[in-house]
Amino acid sequence: AGHQPKLMPKGSGVPLEIRMHGRKGAERLLRRREEMLERGMPQAKANAATAAELVRWLWALGMMCREGEE
Repeated sequence: AGHQPKLMPKGSGVPLEIRMHGRKGAERLLRRREEMLERGMPQAKANAATAAELVRWLWALGMMCREGEE
């Protein structure tokens, strides 16, 4: 519960909007995983669900970065 997502360093080349969107998503995924565990979902199942959503989230962030390059 005490985990804090790391911020990208300034000047990393990733626009602020995308960095903030990524941070918001990471916080949401952590919160959702905790909620699943609190509801009694087995840890392995909560981890798998979180990982699946993380993959989709990373793809979306990659697409945002790609669109920003065009």
